[in-house]
Amino acid sequence: MFAVGLAVFTVGVLTAGPVADRRGARLLIGLAAATGAGGLLLAASLPTLPAVLGGVGLCFGAANGMGYASALHVAGTSWRTRRGLAIGIVLSAYALGAVVAAPLLVAAVDAAGWRATLAGWGAVVGLLVGVAAVLVPGRDPASPPTERQRGRPAGVAQVALLWVVFGACSAPTLFTFAHAADAARARGLSLQAAGASVAVLSGGNLTGRLVAGWAADRFGSVHSLLAVTVTTVAGYGLLAGIPRAGVVMPVFLLLGGTYGAVSALVPAATADVVGPERLAGTYGKVFLSWGLAGLTAPVAGGWLVERTGRYEAAFLAGALVAAVAVAGAGGLRRAGG
Repeated sequence: MFAVGLAVFTVGVLTAGPVADRRGARLLIGLAAATGAGGLLLAASLPTLPAVLGGVGLCFGAANGMGYASALHVAGTSWRTRRGLAIGIVLSAYALGAVVAAPLLVAAVDAAGWRATLAGWGAVVGLLVGVAAVLVPGRDPASPPTERQRGRPAGVAQVALLWVVFGACSAPTLFTFAHAADAARARGLSLQAAGASVAVLSGGNLTGRLVAGWAADRFGSVHSLLAVTVTTVAGYGLLAGIPRAGVVMPVFLLLGGTYGAVSALVPAATADVVGPERLAGTYGKVFLSWGLAGLTAPVAGGWLVERTGRYEAAFLAGALVAAVAVAGAGGLRRAGG
C-alpha cells in the first residue's frame, strides 16, 4: 500500500506540475479535494482489498501529488521577494500535517474503527481542500507570458544536477526514517528512546524546511544546498564512525534537519534556474529522484544491514551517497545556479 501510494504520489507531482504552471492551482486543488475525499470514502464503503488499494493508494496518492504541486506553484509565484521562505513555510506545513495527523488517526481507529476513520478523514479532506480551492488565487489572465513560459529551454544541465542532489541527499535519510527505531536499539538505546527516534527525525525535518526557506533568501539556494549536503555527509560519517548511543539522537535531529532543508531548497533552486513560471512543471521532473530514492533506499540499506549484521555499513554507504549530492551542488555553484 505504501509503495503504491508513494509511486502514485510521485507521478501525481510530475503530471500536475505543468498543469499548475499553465492553468493555475485552483483547478488542480479542486480536483485534489474531489479525488482525495472520494478515494477515502470509497475505501471506507467497500471493505475489500481492491477498494482500499484503489481508494487510498491510487486516488488519495494522486490527490496528494496534485495538492503538493499546486501548493508549490502558489508559493513559488505569489511571494517572489521571499520565495524561499514561502516555499519553506508551505513544505513545512506538509511535514507538520503528517506529524499531527498520524496520532489523531491512530486514536480515531482505536475509538471508532478504520472504516469510520477513513470516512471521517475523507469528509475533512474534502471540506478543507475544497475551501482552499476557493480561496487560492486564480491565474491572472492579464499577465503576459514570459520568455520561459513561451517554452525557451533553460538550465537543462542544472536541472539534471538538481535531480542528482535531491535523490542522493534524500536517500540516506529515507533509509534512516524507515529503520530509525531498529538502528537506535542496535546502538543500545531503550525501547522508549528508540520509539522516539522517528519523532526526533520528524522534528528536524519540520525545522529544517523553515530554516532552509529563510537561508535560500538570505544566502542563495545553491550555496545553502552545498552547505546542507556537506552537513549530511558529516552526519552519516559520525553515525558510521562513532557507534555510541549518545551520538544517535543529536545526529538524527541534525539529519532530519538536512533532509527537510534539501526538500525546501531544491524547489527554491529550481525556481532560480528556470523561473517561477515553470517551477511546478520542472520540479515534477526533479521530484522523480525523490520517489526513486524512497522506493529503493530503505530496501538497499536494509540489505546491507542484513549482510553485515550492523548499521555502520549502511551509514557509511549513506555518507558516500550524500557525497554525490555534494558534487552535484558544487556543479550547480560552478554553473551559476
